[in-house]
Amino acid sequence: MKAKKFKIIGIFIIIVCLIYYNTHYAKIGSRTFKTDVKEINFVDLDNNRNIRQLNKCREVENLFITANKENSFSKLRNFHNLTLLMIANCNISSKDCEKISQFDKLENLYFNWCDIDFTGFNSDTISYIQLYSSDIKNFKPLAECKSLKDICIVDSTISDCIIKENDKKYVMKDSSIFADFDYLEELWLSYVNSIEDISGILEMDSLKTLKVKKEAISEDNVKLLEDKGVTVTYY
Repeated sequence: MKAKKFKIIGIFIIIVCLIYYNTHYAKIGSRTFKTDVKEINFVDLDNNRNIRQLNKCREVENLFITANKENSFSKLRNFHNLTLLMIANCNISSKDCEKISQFDKLENLYFNWCDIDFTGFNSDTISYIQLYSSDIKNFKPLAECKSLKDICIVDSTISDCIIKENDKKYVMKDSSIFADFDYLEELWLSYVNSIEDISGILEMDSLKTLKVKKEAISEDNVKLLEDKGVTVTYY
């Protein structure tokens, strides 16, 4: 009788421990995190188990995603404390973008080596976006984000706006895509080798600073921008 009683108690303790572990810890890949962790780096969203475990980390503030399956972001919970999201080596669909823009405290968003479709993106908290070595289509939805003040574009292509020639040079052929960015205050065109058109940039209502390579822009275009009140700085 005592042996049976001890066995029942043992099973009960195991169940309690498992419940405690499941509610207080998340195992993502080979790593284990407490569910109240504030920062998580190098997470793959390439399987549903990782997504389920990540969704347990309700208090995360800084998150770095390094790989995904298409539309996997749409399966994430609304991380209400997330302020910084860095994404690398991912294909970001319009469905993914729609989900990312729903994180209601997200301010800083970094894309590295990504293919991105910004259709559906609509955030009222994002203030900074960096696009590094990425290919972007449907860029214009970002113009509707009133909180977005700073965009940094590095070694990236944007539809017919910024293209890559001879696999080496980045050229801005048509800046009209920026014409509706009336809330943006700072625009970085890092490593754009040649800016052939600034007509759209001249239409940006709130732009204060344009950062470019000195040899990428003509003196006449610099003068046009400065006459409009835009400071052109070189890096």
